[in-house]
Amino acid sequence: MADDRRHDDLSERLRDHVDAVAPITLDEVRGYHLVSIAADADAWRPIAAAPIEPRADPAIAWTGSEMIVWGGTGDGPRALADGAAYDPAGDSWRVIAPSPLSARVGSGAAWTGSEVIVVGGRMRDGREINDSASYDPVVDTWGPFPSIIGPQPVEVAWTGTELIIVQTGGEAGDGCGFYHYVPAGDGWSLSSPTRGFGGGARGPQAWSG
Repeated sequence: MADDRRHDDLSERLRDHVDAVAPITLDEVRGYHLVSIAADADAWRPIAAAPIEPRADPAIAWTGSEMIVWGGTGDGPRALADGAAYDPAGDSWRVIAPSPLSARVGSGAAWTGSEVIVVGGRMRDGREINDSASYDPVVDTWGPFPSIIGPQPVEVAWTGTELIIVQTGGEAGDGCGFYHYVPAGDGWSLSSPTRGFGGGARGPQAWSG
């Protein structure tokens, strides 16, 4: 009964914050069942249980057919280094190949159209980790990717031609660092920093095209 009330309360709070425009899932699942909402039905439904343990603050990316989840914070709390992919069409999960990255929380992630890029993150004690990796869901393999530069945390977006990261570390008002990576180029390049905007916290990001 208590679990039912908690699930109902979660559903009501999610409705206050989510527009039913596309299939989505929660990125924090501790204590709850994963749920999704579809574009053609204004209602939540439980989805299949994940083959990995519940976690908070993982790297998440949508490929167009699967949601890739990697890393995050598990019970303990402790940082995690495993991941899984969820297929909403078949309501099924698969465990993805082991990553070359160490356990971490708060990594940024973006889908390029062929790979999921996972960048940066933090250890559970707050130490920053700047290495990165790419994941190909078709062949279920990981590959190398240039390490990011500058402070954590980061938000990531793919523009169609380059990867943009926004670094929001530091104190409020310190500003954000904007870096971009062009696949045909040589590593990351710093764009003009924005002073007086952001800093101190993570926030949502999106590419408008």
